[in-house]
Amino acid sequence: IMCFLESIKFSLYKCKIFLLFIFFLFSFTNYSFSNEYEKGLVAVQNQNYASALEKWNPLAKSGDKYAQNGLGMLYYFGHGVKQDYSEAIKWFQKSADQGLLKPMFYLGEIYESGSGVNIDYNKALKWYLLAGENGFADAQSTLGVWYEAGQGGLKQDHKKSVEWYLLAASQGNAFSQCRLSYRYDEGLGIKKDKTKSKYWLNLSINQGYKCNE
Repeated sequence: IMCFLESIKFSLYKCKIFLLFIFFLFSFTNYSFSNEYEKGLVAVQNQNYASALEKWNPLAKSGDKYAQNGLGMLYYFGHGVKQDYSEAIKWFQKSADQGLLKPMFYLGEIYESGSGVNIDYNKALKWYLLAGENGFADAQSTLGVWYEAGQGGLKQDHKKSVEWYLLAASQGNAFSQCRLSYRYDEGLGIKKDKTKSKYWLNLSINQGYKCNE
């Protein structure tokens, strides 16, 4: 099971990294952006990253947490600028310090994967917990994996794993819905319940997640 869990964690990480940059463009639907920030979003959609950098740089320097997060993404992926993990971390940190959850999660990913830094599970856990405890579903899902696998120095704890999966799954996280299906089917960390297992399985599959594979 440890090999399997490492495999699903790696697959989940690759999927997140592939979608991360595009996902953040559409994820602040309740926030009224400045005109210049919105122009930056349009520029990124059109893969005009240099223009996005031009729009966001002064906003980020003036303290706009969303522009700071955007700059972090540009530096993290090397879009419009030379890839620079130190700069990415700097801007993510500034944004996270203002309470934005997404850069907290990204910082967790950086320290877990060792992207431009030494792998540091303690720092990764710190950021995942900050994001997860404040309701960020991807961080909650990641914490579910960590507790399920006993990863990052954590003691394996199926009950805590299920608790985190439930939080993420309730927000529509397909991966966590899939894992909950297995937990209910196997009775690990929660009472065995075939009906609930099928319920979460169907929710996951209906989102296009290949839970049976």
